[in-house]
Parts: sequence; C-alpha cells; structure tokens
Amino acid sequence: PDEIRATAAHFRASRPDGAAAGDVVVFTRASADSPAREIAAMVSEYAAAGATHVAVNADERDADLKRFVTLLAREVSPLVRSG
Repeated sequence: PDEIRATAAHFRASRPDGAAAGDVVVFTRASADSPAREIAAMVSEYAAAGATHVAVNADERDADLKRFVTLLAREVSPLVRSG
C-alpha cells in the first residue's frame, strides 16, 4: 500500500488543473481459499492508499472461478462497502 499511496499522490499531483482526478487501478491476487475478511482487508488497504479500483484475481491457475467470483461478490464486497 505504501507504493500505491506514493504513486497515487504523484499521479494526482501531475494532473493538469481542472482535470478529473483520474483512476488508480490496482491488480492483485488472492488464494481462492482465502477467508473473505482477509481479501476485504487487502482491498480496503489499497483503497485507503488511493486506489479507486481493485481487481482481485485468483492466485491458483486451477481455481474454481465461479466459486471465487461468488466469494468476491457475496462475501467480500459487503465487507468492503461496510468498512
């Protein structure tokens, strides 16, 4: 998150006056077997550091993507929104 914080600050400081803030997108990975709270904490840390979007990919090549996406949508997302 420290690197994201520094990068986001530099990016925003470099924007022309009057320009939209712009998006800071972070791509990260998590194990499909990770607890929802751990993934939500990671996403929240990136958001607090200045990320406007966080894309979480499954760490395993053979992960059950349907189960992983369901975990993100039903369990992780509400934790991030309430945090």
